[in-house]
Amino acid sequence: MRTEPFGNRHRHKGYLLKSNAEYSFALLLDKLMDAGEITEWLYEPQTFWFEGIQRGTVSYKPDFKVVWAGDEDKAIIYYEVKRGKIEQKDITKYKRMAKYYPDVKLVLVFQGKTAGNGKWAIRTRILLSSAQKYVNHIWYVDEDYKRLGIKTKF
Repeated sequence: MRTEPFGNRHRHKGYLLKSNAEYSFALLLDKLMDAGEITEWLYEPQTFWFEGIQRGTVSYKPDFKVVWAGDEDKAIIYYEVKRGKIEQKDITKYKRMAKYYPDVKLVLVFQGKTAGNGKWAIRTRILLSSAQKYVNHIWYVDEDYKRLGIKTKF
């Protein structure tokens, strides 16, 4: 099976991952599965529909579904991997998920904390602050990638 990148897409375990960020996260999930921390992960397995919405975001498909081992409270968590850019439409998806599917746990995966005082960095921090109201957690994975030796640039 082809695993090398083409563009910024990667084939991995039968999935076509749409970005380097998703591929890096899949490698992290593989390591967690090897360690017995998770029992399964799936890529884009489910679409959540927002009934009654006629304009804008009417559905949402999180990037990953992860089944964690040994902890019934957090057994299934959905993960949305962002490459460093977040937009208002993303916040709308998270807000609608929280409203329509309050029992679904959603974690936003971000490479690292946004540093600097440029316009883009400030806007990203503001949007992440807004997203935090609607997701269960924001997971800054850069330290985990370093610790586990996972490449993030391909």
